[in-house]
Amino acid sequence: MSKKHPIISATGSSGAGTSTVKGTFDQIFRREGVKAVSIEGDAFHRYNRVDMKSELDRRYAAGDHGFSHFSYEANALDEPERVFRDYGETGKGRTRTYVHRITPHFTQTDINLQRVPVVDTSNPFISHWIPTADESLVVIRFANPRGIDFPYLT
Repeated sequence: MSKKHPIISATGSSGAGTSTVKGTFDQIFRREGVKAVSIEGDAFHRYNRVDMKSELDRRYAAGDHGFSHFSYEANALDEPERVFRDYGETGKGRTRTYVHRITPHFTQTDINLQRVPVVDTSNPFISHWIPTADESLVVIRFANPRGIDFPYLT
């Protein structure tokens, strides 16, 4: 863990509340005068929207019905490791912004927050609603939980 440049991750599927969690952290950091950088998991898509549509059409025509925004081949999953390593060491990292959301893979973060729906969201492509707060749980994972008073926090 980098004490100078810690990494906090909010992960979850579309509609899980990660943007809400990010907004809360943004407010806390602004109030406390902490300079923070936000990177969304979408930054690691391999294709932009136009190219992704073309690739989906091409693969569908070829009979590949398993390719999607969630596919390994559709994402540059080696990039998060590079960005987190660079940021932890230098406070800088290169990424991009993408408009469509995916679930990021943030195993190298210092604090991971994930809002987990407890209702059926098994098919994210047909979901027309977002689970409410009482239909989900928040899971928090600390890479190094020593010294944290969990009973007090709960």
